[in-house]
Amino acid sequence: MASLVRLASRLPPARRPAAEAIRAVLADGLTRLRANEAGVRSGDVEAVHQMRVAVRRLRSDLRTFRPLLQGDWANELSSALRPLAASLGAVRDLDVLVERFDTRGADLAGDLAPLTADLRGLRDVARTALIESLASPAHAALVAWVVAAAREPQLGPLARGEARDVLPPLVTAAWRRLARQADPLARALARDSNGPADTELHRARILAKRARYASEAASQFLGRRRGRAAARFAKRVANVQQLLGEHQDTTGLLRELRDGVTNHPADARMAFAAGRLFEREAEAATQVREAFPGMWAELRRPRLRRWLDR
Repeated sequence: MASLVRLASRLPPARRPAAEAIRAVLADGLTRLRANEAGVRSGDVEAVHQMRVAVRRLRSDLRTFRPLLQGDWANELSSALRPLAASLGAVRDLDVLVERFDTRGADLAGDLAPLTADLRGLRDVARTALIESLASPAHAALVAWVVAAAREPQLGPLARGEARDVLPPLVTAAWRRLARQADPLARALARDSNGPADTELHRARILAKRARYASEAASQFLGRRRGRAAARFAKRVANVQQLLGEHQDTTGLLRELRDGVTNHPADARMAFAAGRLFEREAEAATQVREAFPGMWAELRRPRLRRWLDR
């Protein structure tokens, strides 16, 4: 086995077994996970974000590469990562809300103080729970599992195929799932920006993220020209993801504004300030909805995906 690994390492990346790509993405996820854990423990907001990205990306990669893995093994590891993703997400979502209130409602900060105090209190509770979970034996066991997975993932027969042949169909599958969600969404938004539900845009964002991660992972193992094309495509998908992420952040703030007024019914000054900020954020959400059809049409151009067919 060791001699086969050494032989594979001498090949150009595109000629290496797809198993090399799997090991690479799992090792990258492990590195990101470890690099940010100390920062999370110390209360670093950016470390929480980066560790959440690491866990989400690991789960996304396990989904993308599942055809090349032992299915039960991939599913079990992904499920084991879910609670950590949820704990990180609970803190990160509140961090984003607090930051958005501080920036988008800076001129209203005094009147909105009761609402932002509520959010900071919830964030502190979520952060304490997260830090406690990182000190648990269960977390240590989870990290050990990811270490073992990065070293020796449980591979299926397809993982022995050359990366240049095996990886593009996996990206194509991720792209098609995104297109099935985004095509009707773009048509509906072009007719009426208020039509589709927020949940539909959120689903498109998740699928865009998966397609982006799949393209980025494949780009390292397709040779120079195809790799560059894959990386360019991933950047275009990331732009769509970012646009939809802005919508997600905006709708999150709108929900908090509605809840805040309900939770503080006697505070007229806060209710008035919340109404002003609500109008701003509602307009921002409308702008995203109006921008999506055009951005999606750009991403839909066949030339951006020619690298998948070569």
